Amino acid sequence: MHPSSLENMQKCYERYICNDIWRQKTAISVIDIGGANINGSYRDIFSNQRFIYKAVDLEENVGVDIVLNEPYSLPFKDNSIDIVLCGQVFEHVEYFWDLFSEIIRILKSDGIFFLIAPSAGPIHKFPVDCFRYNPDAYVGLAKRENCFLIDCWRDERGPWKELVGVFSKTKISKFQYKPGDKYDEFWINDYKRDLLPIFEVEQTIQDKETIKGSFFYLNVLKYLHKVIKPKFYIEIGVKKGDSFKLSQSLSYGIDPEPEIDNNLLNKNKILFRMTSDDFFEFFAQDVLKNKKIDLAFIDGMHLFEFVLRDFINIEKYSNKNTIVLIDDIFPNNPIQAGQKRQTKVWMGDVWKILYCLKKYRKDLDFLLLDTKPGGLLIIKGLDPKNTILVNKYNTIVNEFNNSNNKQLDECLKAQLERKDAISKDHPKAFFNFINSENINIDKKTKPLISVVVVAYNMNRELPRTLYTMRDIYQKGIKDEHIEIIVVDNGSKSLYEIPPNYTNVRQIVINNPSKSPAHALNVGIEHASADFICTMIDGARMLSPGIFHYALKAKKMYPRVIVSTLGFHLGKEVQPQSVLKGYNALQENLLLDSVNWQKNGYRLFSISTFAGSSQEGWFSPISESNALFMTRDLWKELNGFDEQFVSPGGGLLNSDTYARACDLPDTPLVTLLGEGTFHQIHGGIATNNINLDSILKKFRNEYRSIRGKDYTRPQKKPILLGKLNNNL
Repeated sequence: MHPSSLENMQKCYERYICNDIWRQKTAISVIDIGGANINGSYRDIFSNQRFIYKAVDLEENVGVDIVLNEPYSLPFKDNSIDIVLCGQVFEHVEYFWDLFSEIIRILKSDGIFFLIAPSAGPIHKFPVDCFRYNPDAYVGLAKRENCFLIDCWRDERGPWKELVGVFSKTKISKFQYKPGDKYDEFWINDYKRDLLPIFEVEQTIQDKETIKGSFFYLNVLKYLHKVIKPKFYIEIGVKKGDSFKLSQSLSYGIDPEPEIDNNLLNKNKILFRMTSDDFFEFFAQDVLKNKKIDLAFIDGMHLFEFVLRDFINIEKYSNKNTIVLIDDIFPNNPIQAGQKRQTKVWMGDVWKILYCLKKYRKDLDFLLLDTKPGGLLIIKGLDPKNTILVNKYNTIVNEFNNSNNKQLDECLKAQLERKDAISKDHPKAFFNFINSENINIDKKTKPLISVVVVAYNMNRELPRTLYTMRDIYQKGIKDEHIEIIVVDNGSKSLYEIPPNYTNVRQIVINNPSKSPAHALNVGIEHASADFICTMIDGARMLSPGIFHYALKAKKMYPRVIVSTLGFHLGKEVQPQSVLKGYNALQENLLLDSVNWQKNGYRLFSISTFAGSSQEGWFSPISESNALFMTRDLWKELNGFDEQFVSPGGGLLNSDTYARACDLPDTPLVTLLGEGTFHQIHGGIATNNINLDSILKKFRNEYRSIRGKDYTRPQKKPILLGKLNNNL
């Protein structure tokens, strides 16, 4: 069960169950189709005593009350069930129309059916994965069974982008949000209760109510209003209005239960008495139309996923100069940092947002302030067109709410120490951040190159590969110039990136395929630089001048394609040397025989041209294992073709290189005297003794996709570099 599914079912509950009609009923039967508790269930939503909740599924599992003998026959009488729930099931049902018919059969005439199914997302067999749904599919189902589709909405958050449908046999009114609407405590369920903080803590925890900070947070807000003079200001979490009143411009305040003095409100200060989620869903599109937020202050619900949603929604209405402040980024002790409120002074897990944004949004600028009571995070560089956080919403929430994520322990420790926070003793740093486009205390230089490296079970080889990308090895390059994105495509044991490799981050593919195509495209999507290098094989070491000359080529030609020749470590190409006993141990000894760490060009002395480059420097090659293009060219190419599903990708890399060479007005630059060096690692083609059989399958797959045999590009390259580097 992923977070957005629970959130959408809670919406269904609040909008269609929390009313006087259902309040008058008792012993309300609730059947959850496919209701096994896998990382959560809908049981917590229908936890009120008046609900008789039963989860049915095809197998015994946690939370399952009834095991079905047959998937299309529900063991309930006609017109006998008040509420039916079904989430993340219909994509796995081969004959979903039959299951839908059964659900309508058992539903009472005044009952209601909530259906949640994905409209997008990767294949996830359980045991099969058959369908994705568009709104017309729900319309068609309702027509077929002569029932009513009361409401339908598509959640844009990824990767599933759920389609939610509300069905009934009786035509009832579609939910219409009205300001001031809220359901009373009678309807508070276990799911909501876990999210609601305890606003009145009966007893304080001694020594846990302390606060820190070298200056007060309201002073920062006051300064910002004075200096940047925002035309439009928005505040989430108004409370008593202490911060809201500081604004002198058009201001929107959002709070479901504000305690603000109405005298503070006027035609320029408008208060929306609702949650921020409701504001952005029902009102933002109208009231923020033709407006761009200049300054925003997030101080609402102190839970990570709420802050994440608030930031996502604010960014949609931002501009290049928008400044966002997030309060309570520094808890004063671990108790204050808990998801459950136990103290009056409570920051919750807001602190996680810093590490989330640093990981997924390296394009943003950050500044941390040592303010009372809980610190401030200031963010610049917003991009309303960026959809990474929306597309990765479920992945991100699961990652940062995972209690087994040990990295978060270190992150929390840094926040408790207020690491990297600017105090009142450094006003210049704060001033420069606010007033300069170029100075940023916590900003890393935007990388010149993003390198996407796909890894699969390469804990021996990957450390060497990454070392050859560092400034200690590469000439004329600093680590901050190169962003390295390691995309793990299903390794049994994940390689742990050394802490001092600050320019390296790792992305794990949750549903890996045998082909690296999807992993490469994910890496390209996450790249921060405008110039992107892809390495389909993470076992390939680089020569020391690759980045230097690739950047030179980019300066020479705006639409350049930069290719590199491939080499195999050893005296022969590895498909031959493996047959003669060449193995990892021999390769280790071979590498130890040359001081490649000090002079990477010595790798040429212990290697031979790979098959793709067998004719040498001055002849066409069939693929490039370090291929450079601008982001625009990667988009023009549509990335790697995910139709190539063979293990290792088959001829995927050759296909990509050939299609790149066919792009119009693209000079091809091949780096002379540079190359990548393949380490033996049990690869599908390079280290397979049945090479002829494997290559035949690869050629057949290529032919089935492209309708022709593969031929290496004959595009004449421009050679850049020099051969004497390898002496």
